[in-house]
Amino acid sequence: MEEKNVIQNENTKNNIQKTEPKKKLRTKLVLIFFILSIIIGYILFRGSYLETYEIGEKYLNVYFSNVKYKLATFIAQFVILFISVIIGTRAIKRGLKIFFEDEKKQMPKLPGKSIAFIISLIISGLTFNSISKKVMLIFNSTSFGITDPIFKQDIGYYIFQKPFIELLIFSFILIVIGLAIYTAVYYLIVFNNFFDGIDRKTLKQSKLIKQLLTYLKLAIIGIAGIIIIRTQNILFEKLLTLDDEKSTALYGAGMTDVFIKLVGYIILAIIVVISVFRAIKYFKQKNTKRVLKSLAIVPSYLVCLFIVLFGFQLIFVSPNELEKEKKYIEYNIEATKNAFGLNINEQKINNVETLSLKQIQNNQNVLR
Repeated sequence: MEEKNVIQNENTKNNIQKTEPKKKLRTKLVLIFFILSIIIGYILFRGSYLETYEIGEKYLNVYFSNVKYKLATFIAQFVILFISVIIGTRAIKRGLKIFFEDEKKQMPKLPGKSIAFIISLIISGLTFNSISKKVMLIFNSTSFGITDPIFKQDIGYYIFQKPFIELLIFSFILIVIGLAIYTAVYYLIVFNNFFDGIDRKTLKQSKLIKQLLTYLKLAIIGIAGIIIIRTQNILFEKLLTLDDEKSTALYGAGMTDVFIKLVGYIILAIIVVISVFRAIKYFKQKNTKRVLKSLAIVPSYLVCLFIVLFGFQLIFVSPNELEKEKKYIEYNIEATKNAFGLNINEQKINNVETLSLKQIQNNQNVLR
């Protein structure tokens, strides 16, 4: 027993001696990368500052205000990504620990914080500029005092809040997908460096598959959120095309959109989540037949939804479209008037006879 303890202590000491140089090398690489990032950031900042200064000093206040938003966006992005990668790395290490225990090997000091730092810095540096534009919208949002007739939301919501909400959901989905790829690559590198080979059965029962399935569930929830938030886009779709010389198109939510499409897409979001979660459940049970059946629910529902949409439009709306869409056309006219500031008084004129000169003179405001 004493000899075994001595051997284990020697192995531990050797592993520590081997990992120390690697740890120092990682620290140096992180510092070098950090310094290079600061230099590049300063060069870009200086260049944009001089461009603004040449345009006019009066624009510098706006420039520095934008810089504050961009800097705040960069820091927030970096912190979120860094924490996400650290949490993902810890989950990976817990999963890898089982393999090392099975092979009766001591688990080495695997990199985590250094990788999280570099990944977060690169992604934040590449994306903060475009993301900050939508962040500035939310911080400078205002209310128009005009609500849409379908969702009863202020018009400002669609200009300021909605794009930011979509950004958050898309960012969540991308982070989850990125963590799934990062997890698979991390496992692959460790297997190639520390093991001669991994049994397929052991791999299937490992935490790698569980982690990837968890990320899949989270991504599907995010996709469902996007489907629900995008249902509000029915307000910007084509309502109908008038049968005139110019084929004038009216935009807005129509009868089919409000009664079928809106409800149908909300149900679709729920069905997507249920379908994938069921498929994952049967995948764990190794029931391939039920996995395929569960996944087939979504395309089957989409086909049914298309048939219902087409049938409703064809049977209930198209035969008397202008009358059926009258209320929604009025919404379109009202929105157009508000958009172009056409707030004029409307007067109905009996058109059964030719307009007289007196009627024209009395209705000059209407004619103008």
